[in-house]
Amino acid sequence: MKILFVGDVFGSAGRRIVREHLGHVRESHEVDLTVINGENAAGGFGITPNLAEELFNLGADVITTGNHVWDKRELIDYMKSVPDQLSPWLTNRLVTLGTDGFGRSDNREHLRAHFEVNAESIVAATLSRLARDGKFDAKKAQAAFKELGVDTEKVDAAKA
Repeated sequence: MKILFVGDVFGSAGRRIVREHLGHVRESHEVDLTVINGENAAGGFGITPNLAEELFNLGADVITTGNHVWDKRELIDYMKSVPDQLSPWLTNRLVTLGTDGFGRSDNREHLRAHFEVNAESIVAATLSRLARDGKFDAKKAQAAFKELGVDTEKVDAAKA
């Protein structure tokens, strides 16, 4: 697999270079996966949903970010809609864990439980994956879920 990683796309000048060159670079090097760092795409201060879509439309398969991504608060809801960008490129199923941290609970413990990123949920996700892959007994996994207090019928936290 050939992977192209495009470093920090900075502002309109960086987006222009991507627009003008990404297509032919991908084609001439027979690139399978293009990863673009877009954390400064909005003039050096984060990335907006529209700019993320522009980069995807130009050929990005995955957009990485860093600390400046939070400079554009409108991106938070957008990121919930694209959590599994890497899934098509992995041979096994990706399990996304994450939290937005905005107004979902009165304390961190409850927030982690809501978004299933507490220790119990991480153990349950791991056991579930191992059971699906035939590396752990499914009945033992179900018993562990019950013992951990994990509700396997719970609505997806991102949609709750």
